[in-house]
Amino acid sequence: MAQLRDKRITLRVKLINGLNASGKPKYKMISFKDINPAITEDQLLELGTKLASLQELELSEVYKSQVEKVVQE
Repeated sequence: MAQLRDKRITLRVKLINGLNASGKPKYKMISFKDINPAITEDQLLELGTKLASLQELELSEVYKSQVEKVVQE
């Protein structure tokens, strides 16, 4: 039976980085790897918001990327 192992969480913060020639927003992504896998979605959002507040750019969105290895037991 297969199982999931080695969960790795990456927090990605999407920031508004000005406007393009047609007036639409340009974006910049910043990634923070090796986030504690036990973190809740509320904590993740709070962390992303706090990290974004350290930037001069405005926060657009917060993303969670999760990767797990599938192994045969």
